[in-house]
Amino acid sequence: MEAEALLKALVDVGAKIDNIWSMFIGVQLAVFWMILMIPRPLLFFERLVAFVALGIFSFINGQSLLNSYKLLDALRIELAETTGGALAKHPLLSNYIQSLDYSDRDVLLLMTHGGALFVVGTIIAFQNMIYAAYVRKIAKHTPDSVNKLSSP
Repeated sequence: MEAEALLKALVDVGAKIDNIWSMFIGVQLAVFWMILMIPRPLLFFERLVAFVALGIFSFINGQSLLNSYKLLDALRIELAETTGGALAKHPLLSNYIQSLDYSDRDVLLLMTHGGALFVVGTIIAFQNMIYAAYVRKIAKHTPDSVNKLSSP
């Protein structure tokens, strides 16, 4: 591949990684708020399904990100080797391209995806307690029509 094609591929993979991260964040926030906004206690089966589905999504999303980072690293290495002589005129850019390293992303992904699964999983597990606290503390201060809808 020529340098221009490698650079374009590098940018395209970077955009794909941004898109995958955005999807991960969006799904985590959506599940988090959905669990908190459901106006009734959830059955155990409902919470189990939500947690398992979130776990499967987190695994697939993490694997997709990991593969994209590996591709990005391979493209970076290829770009550095292909344009080595041409980048001699631009030492800062050359040093930057050669110093990038995406090999530790598996630890980052494990921490972020595992941490998010733990936090949202905890919210899922304790949703009934959160809902009961809401009804005791907050719902009694709302109009009667809302209290009638939210009373168990």
